[in-house]
Amino acid sequence: MTARDNQFMLLSLPSCGTDWVMSCLLGEKSPDYFREFFNPLANFQRYATLARAFGCELPQTIGLIARPVNMRREAVDAAYNITWRAENFLFTKENYSAFLVPYWQGKFQCVALYRPRNLTFPPNRLRVVNWYSCMFTSLNMNLASYPGMFQLAFHRQMVAVHTLADRCEAAHAFCFWRLLEDCEDFNIPVINYRSLLEAPNERRISMELLRLPGGFAQPGAETRVLETRTPIDRPVPGSPLGDHWRVSPDFFDRLREGLTAARAPERILNDLPERADALTPERR
Repeated sequence: MTARDNQFMLLSLPSCGTDWVMSCLLGEKSPDYFREFFNPLANFQRYATLARAFGCELPQTIGLIARPVNMRREAVDAAYNITWRAENFLFTKENYSAFLVPYWQGKFQCVALYRPRNLTFPPNRLRVVNWYSCMFTSLNMNLASYPGMFQLAFHRQMVAVHTLADRCEAAHAFCFWRLLEDCEDFNIPVINYRSLLEAPNERRISMELLRLPGGFAQPGAETRVLETRTPIDRPVPGSPLGDHWRVSPDFFDRLREGLTAARAPERILNDLPERADALTPERR
């Protein structure tokens, strides 16, 4: 048995429900689980090593968030060997690894979690704006290293990016594009957050969790999903961020044009609103 056979990673983006999903899959306080092990800010004991290879919202590491793995493979490999292999954990999750899927799929049994933009935005915490704004900055910093169609799609929407909301929405779309495309290439299963939230019974939840490799979901996972899930109301009532979430009028049109021309995943395109001005003031 290789390390990959019994070590598991959940891949997603920030504020997409990974903490809840992992608690449902593993139960509370699993001793085999380290939350965001490779995030320098979440694993501060190993910050000096991790910050040379992995990105987070710390200014000195932002450029690494969206840097392609082929441009940092040696650093990533060194950090993995020094840190993870020195521990005995079996499970982790990563929110800043959309551009590291080709590497992680060789080290872990991976599963991706997709959450539509309208279940994440408008956010109810200022930190979420910071996370996605940092991701957008990293995308812009690394743009020249991406495939041509990705670059063209990013340039097309850039002319309509004027607000923090625009930056966050763009980062969500482009990072999930990279994540989902690599998951398809490497046959990594993708579970849908909305399906877990809306499944009418344990049987339907079980059907969604059947996508996971054996050993990831611990006994009782379906029951934990059903008993702990709560409806998501966006914007969160009383949240000042919801009242000030302003997407530029032509942003979604430009974003859709670029993503469509570049053949981005259908589930991202299908989750975009037709127009920003079709949103009510409370939802913009």
